[in-house]
Amino acid sequence: MTGGATRERGWAATGLLAAWAFVSVVGAGTVASADPKPPAAWVPANSGNFTSHGPRGISRVVIHDIEGTAPGAIGWFQNPAAHASAHYVIGYDGALTQMVADHDIAWHAGNWAYNETSIGIEHAGFASSSLYTEAEYAKSAALVRWICQTYGIPMDRSHIIGHQEVPDPDGSGFGGAGHHTDPGPHWNWDHYMALVMAGGGGGGGGGGTPPPPSSGTLKGVKVTAAALNVRSGPSTANSILGGVYSGQLYVSMTQSGVWHKVWFAGNTGWCHGSYLAHVSGVTARKVTAAGLNVRTGPGMGNSIVGLAHAGEMYLTNGNVWPWVKIFWGGTERWFHAGYTTAQGL
Repeated sequence: MTGGATRERGWAATGLLAAWAFVSVVGAGTVASADPKPPAAWVPANSGNFTSHGPRGISRVVIHDIEGTAPGAIGWFQNPAAHASAHYVIGYDGALTQMVADHDIAWHAGNWAYNETSIGIEHAGFASSSLYTEAEYAKSAALVRWICQTYGIPMDRSHIIGHQEVPDPDGSGFGGAGHHTDPGPHWNWDHYMALVMAGGGGGGGGGGTPPPPSSGTLKGVKVTAAALNVRSGPSTANSILGGVYSGQLYVSMTQSGVWHKVWFAGNTGWCHGSYLAHVSGVTARKVTAAGLNVRTGPGMGNSIVGLAHAGEMYLTNGNVWPWVKIFWGGTERWFHAGYTTAQGL
């Protein structure tokens, strides 16, 4: 649950989120959402438990457990003595309550920089037990999918995190200022992320969303800028989905003027061609499974961080066969080559 309010609020005066030095102009915004927002009851938190704000850049979702029930959390966030809040609360039965508007800053992470850029979701349950229900997982996943689609957040474990993964602002550990451990070891991240991405599981393949069709000439491209924005469309007016970095390799599926459309972390995005160089004689892996788990390392024991879909193509950067290393949303990740075919570019 939320906590560490005193240290967290003190951090607000000095804590600054380090800005990525992207090449193109950075700006906040939203993208069109493909899924409707799950219905939610509106029960506002006490105004002294969050920071009113205008439009802001939302780049993360933080998953919490309540260490109790939904009514308990709702009552606490209405209490002016709490000095804590979350945007959403989900009960064991999947009932969804919104308590802080998305554009306002809830006090939930124990790290002001993370509060400023995230949406916090509380779930009925306890970090030390396995009481989380399928109704909670399903409602939370539908909500997070809507949040990611609406605010252009990649659906991966780098951007959908547990409270236990939030750094303490003084650098002494994780779990925010209060060193929280929620949602704990009983939260089923593999199952949850598969629901967020509307399918997927197991070691190699699973269900998935059909990829966008490719058009134009497929080619390998290499990032030449130190850091380069990936946008939702071929213009700086479009929302930023994430970043790619110097030396990383991606597959361009089509062009619109100087902009290249690339496969990016199970989705597609656009990069400015002035900061990409064409590379030839490289081999891409084309996904053949409906959905293919992307992991932190080469093996089934590593965490799932995303889902690649049939038809998507990623350039390789080494292997521990049959696992191959790819660039996935700006980060080196792995998937199983047995669910792919090789294609030269």
